Amino acid sequence: GSGAGNLRPLLGGMIYGVPQPFCSCCAAPVSASIYRSSGSIAASVAFLLTSPTLNVTALILAASLLPAPYAMLRIAGGAFFVVAAAFLTARFAERIPREESPQPPRGFTAFVYRAFNRFCSLFHFEPAEGAHLTPAGVISGWAANSWRAAKVVIPSLFAGSVLAGIAVVSLPATFTNSIAGVLLASSLGTLLMIATWTEIPVASVLLSQGITGPAASLLVTLPAVSLPCLLIFGGALRSPRTAFILGLGTFLFGLVAGLIFL
Repeated sequence: GSGAGNLRPLLGGMIYGVPQPFCSCCAAPVSASIYRSSGSIAASVAFLLTSPTLNVTALILAASLLPAPYAMLRIAGGAFFVVAAAFLTARFAERIPREESPQPPRGFTAFVYRAFNRFCSLFHFEPAEGAHLTPAGVISGWAANSWRAAKVVIPSLFAGSVLAGIAVVSLPATFTNSIAGVLLASSLGTLLMIATWTEIPVASVLLSQGITGPAASLLVTLPAVSLPCLLIFGGALRSPRTAFILGLGTFLFGLVAGLIFL
């Protein structure tokens, strides 16, 4: 069945992501390329989540710097989250009906359709077929694709960093160790963009203040996805609903983790 068929590419995506410490925004274009080359949402989501969440450096830092229960949450809980999120996202995506319109859209709908197609085309970084048949072709293709990726990823990182800074400055200095605090932490952790590993010192500061629930939520949501990451991923897959499902799953997992550690 489709469930068993998703398991092998899911594990392959995880193995590919472990040695690559990308932040969520940098992992998103690579994940999109994995999807277009393999056709597997499970593999692409597994890489997208594993690279920022379960990369080797983050695991070492979590084991070294976090108290044992939170290290287990970050490592074992993170592995469970990646497997569950990739598997369930793939299953839900398979059930989304393919929309076919016999007539082209008109008016404002046509404008939105063209804008979305233009947005999606920004994340096609694969070289043209047959472009890398010679050493010179490999080098020129690498340079061209690196430049194209930089033009998309760097502005996304800049915009995400500015928005994250504004959000952090606008918020109170500390979260409250309550259900409301966990809800806030899960929401911000799903939307804000940070560099990989940053969630560990952030959570350590909260733990030192006794704010255990929000710290747990941020440990699992901050590295996994962000709003820029979800926009890139949804645009590359041409499926905003798939990105929404992934974001919702991340939020819910962070919510459960935070409530457990309150």
